[in-house]
Amino acid sequence: IGHSLVAPDENPEAQAIPQAVDTARGPLSKSLIAAESLMASTQGGIGHSLVAPDETPEAQTIPQAADELVRKVKKVYVTIIGGKGFKITKKKFGMKDIPDVYCTVKYGSSPKVWRTSTVKNNVSPEWRESEKYILSNENEVISLDAWDANSKGGDTHYGSFRVTVAAVLLSSGKIEMELLNKGANTGCFVTLSCFKK
Repeated sequence: IGHSLVAPDENPEAQAIPQAVDTARGPLSKSLIAAESLMASTQGGIGHSLVAPDETPEAQTIPQAADELVRKVKKVYVTIIGGKGFKITKKKFGMKDIPDVYCTVKYGSSPKVWRTSTVKNNVSPEWRESEKYILSNENEVISLDAWDANSKGGDTHYGSFRVTVAAVLLSSGKIEMELLNKGANTGCFVTLSCFKK
């Protein structure tokens, strides 16, 4: 069937492949779209219905091209290192409330919220916990909130800050930021780092 209906140089999918390769050199978002399109083409059966496999060597390289696009996607590792300045408060009957601190982190426009572990009874917590994200550009914003975990009732919000990946990288990959609560300084700080790969 592949010999009688379509000549190799008339295969529209084969003619589109050089254009897909050009797209791979463009912006990241276009590269990802190109990769998805290329993989969809292979699943659709290039070389099965109209053209014999040995007549379309370009089609055989499509999976490799898609793998190469995935490898070219840049990633950034965000690490929440530790904090300081969290204070012990007094409770009823003279009891002390020592902070049980954890952080929640959002990256860029992603709806995913990453939560660190809770460091109990510590005014200078250390986490050293990391999460990996796709780095579409260095102006992506990291939004961090710090909380005091309570056994009863809701958790207490210490404050938050926002910083771009670029700002962290320009600070030798590590930055200490003060938490703000309704625009006011809190005296509480969290240090985070970014590593680009």
